[in-house]
Amino acid sequence: MSFSLRVVIADDDRAMRETLQQMLQDLGHDVVAVAEDGESLIDQSLRTQPDVVITGTLTPDMHGSDAAAVIYESLLIPVLLYSGRCEPDLVLNAEQKHVFMYLVKPVSQEHMQAALKECQSMESNESLEDDEQNVPVCSASEPFGSAPYREHSRPPYRQLPR
Repeated sequence: MSFSLRVVIADDDRAMRETLQQMLQDLGHDVVAVAEDGESLIDQSLRTQPDVVITGTLTPDMHGSDAAAVIYESLLIPVLLYSGRCEPDLVLNAEQKHVFMYLVKPVSQEHMQAALKECQSMESNESLEDDEQNVPVCSASEPFGSAPYREHSRPPYRQLPR
């Protein structure tokens, strides 16, 4: 399945922003804005109206999950949050703030594309059961390195079993 999404990315680390931007362009996606902090992420997301937002944790000024909550309330689009840490309280916080998927670093090109397919699938109500790949994500209710977290509790997303 070939598809292209309009994406806003954010990270407080310039090298990570550049790496992520190049990865997404290599995968055929259109990076419509790049932000270095939470406020800029929110502003650029509202201005460009992307299909999906991908952000790091963006500390210390604003956590990525806080930015995700603001974006989701306005745009109802999937927000992917990535981090080098996968602790139940962090994942639960992200879940409560409407993060669609919590990815654990390092995120490979293959895993990023699988996560974006999941976002695209949810928007178009397609099923990825036959084409699903294992994406390294966390579950708030499971120990570190456990089964994927792919559940979202508010429309327009349908709930998927963990």
